[in-house]
Amino acid sequence: GKVDAGEDAFFECFTPKRVVLGVADGVGGWTEVSVDPAEFSWALMNNCNEISSLEKNASLHPGEILSQGYDKLVEEGKVEAGSSTACLLALSKATGAMESANLGDSSYLIIRDNKVLFRSKEQQHYFNCPYQLTVLPRDDPDRDSYCLDEPSQAFRGSHQLEENDLVILGTDGYFDNVFDKDTLSLTKLINTEMKQLEKDATDQVVLAGVKKLSETLTFAAKKFAMDRRRISPWARGARAAGARNQTGGKIDDITLMVTLVRGNR
Repeated sequence: GKVDAGEDAFFECFTPKRVVLGVADGVGGWTEVSVDPAEFSWALMNNCNEISSLEKNASLHPGEILSQGYDKLVEEGKVEAGSSTACLLALSKATGAMESANLGDSSYLIIRDNKVLFRSKEQQHYFNCPYQLTVLPRDDPDRDSYCLDEPSQAFRGSHQLEENDLVILGTDGYFDNVFDKDTLSLTKLINTEMKQLEKDATDQVVLAGVKKLSETLTFAAKKFAMDRRRISPWARGARAAGARNQTGGKIDDITLMVTLVRGNR
């Protein structure tokens, strides 16, 4: 599938044993040579979705899913040029175990009891140049000037989730604009509402709460991105890289996937 998410792409795959989620951010620089960055990111995510859905891959690590998804994209040759970051999560329904693979500057957060339990680290060659998977035009004379990273370079994580944990997966459009403390204060508001739900609240009621949270976080990121005076995470990174007076957020596509862990009922 494909929807208009700018240069971002995503997927969610529900199988009998687990849930697999993924986001990818197509590298915008390709527009300068008339290449649509979304073609690569969507092809990669659609491949990963397809691989995740196969019964034989029920236990395949997200890093292997990413590797196979990228290999398929290269072999098929439908995408002539492009690159993207990628972050995949696989959550076991039976045990609550979560595995991850993250290449580049998309990220995920695990929030427990209104505290950040884990935050994935960004992978960058230098400021604003994240690790990325790439397909180059065959006749490109500048092949040596590109970042050519491999799926094997993705950070791999393993976590044990508990009831009421929140997992927030997003592209850099979110994390470049929202500090973790801001995420916590926003999740706390809605978490309090969620906690007040009766124990036997229907899935629809809980789902509505999670949807409200994802929308609240996304709108906050958009608002922060438009604030030219704020010292955003992105502006802080730019300053550390030498742009001493940088202020403001980073206007970008924002893709966010929020998961609330619930026990079987």
